[in-house]
Amino acid sequence: MDFPYKSKDLGGHVFEVSMLDPETAMDLEIDLLKTLGPSVAEMAGEGLSEAALTNGLRPALLALIQNMDKATLRSTCKTLEGVTRIASVDGKPSALANVSKLIFLGKTKLRWQWLLFALEVQFSDFFEGAGDIRTLLTDLFEEMKQKAPSESPAD
Repeated sequence: MDFPYKSKDLGGHVFEVSMLDPETAMDLEIDLLKTLGPSVAEMAGEGLSEAALTNGLRPALLALIQNMDKATLRSTCKTLEGVTRIASVDGKPSALANVSKLIFLGKTKLRWQWLLFALEVQFSDFFEGAGDIRTLLTDLFEEMKQKAPSESPAD
């Protein structure tokens, strides 16, 4: 069964993301829930109202950033690359899995933008009413940079 694609222009590239099949989506959800840990329970306990999502998403995203290990991140990206295609200059879309190394070479921000978009496509009902997730994520990264111990050369 083919699922429809949602598209978004990110960094001058048009990414098209389709839904995962339900079983694969559940596997991905389990990996993400393990990574998010207790912050998801806090959000669920508040009934997932718009305010609860907006407030609860902050600790959930922070937990995701802090707890995701390399294997889970790579597995998540590989899974989502399998349902993503990218528009090419000749008008024929290419599977992202075939060109990801080229597209993301030196473009860490673009990879994270795509990953967040791909997750939004998969779990759109979860993200509805959550406000501007990209702004929230950017703010969290900035906070983490500011809280990180500054590294200065030894005198």
